[in-house]
Amino acid sequence: MKLILVLLSIIVFVFAQAPSPNELSIAKITYGGSGCPQDSVTERLEEQNTKITLYFNEYSAKMGPGIPVVDSRKNCQITIQFDILNGGWQFSLSSANYSGNLKLSVGAVAQQSSAFYFEGSLNAGKKDKTFTAEQNGEYSVAKVFDDTTIWSECKRNTLLNLNSQVRISGPAGSSGEITSSLVSLKSTQSFGLIWRRC
Repeated sequence: MKLILVLLSIIVFVFAQAPSPNELSIAKITYGGSGCPQDSVTERLEEQNTKITLYFNEYSAKMGPGIPVVDSRKNCQITIQFDILNGGWQFSLSSANYSGNLKLSVGAVAQQSSAFYFEGSLNAGKKDKTFTAEQNGEYSVAKVFDDTTIWSECKRNTLLNLNSQVRISGPAGSSGEITSSLVSLKSTQSFGLIWRRC
């Protein structure tokens, strides 16, 4: 009755044209939401600040007898501030990959959704995935953001916003849970970035 989404990795993939580690760093991360209240996320910067891993311990949505309706939906808003030396690059989110474990009672449905947008932009890239009881067990989902018109501005400090949500629904008597925690290190979320010169 649970989908474990443990590890969130924001990975800066280096393509034919991409800023070098000396030109790029992750300056700051802030987060908030019903699924990631303050002090519930642990972060780790790696590989010369081109990769960040976030560990959640309270990202859990539940549904079932005796569980308040408000617990059936949880969200997390993450803002990442990139420091791009000389502001000579733009980037866009190209893909998202999710893996974990899923188990739901008959009739229950789990939904995971994600969106990204840049500070000051009215455009957003969005993707949703729905899981039903017939999809119990391990899963792996690859999402490609096709709209490459959503690019960051050409400036040194750029804010990337990632908004995710997990939700459980179903008829009376059904139950389920979506959890993001440190229980299983097999579960990951990763986001790839594409780059271009300004």
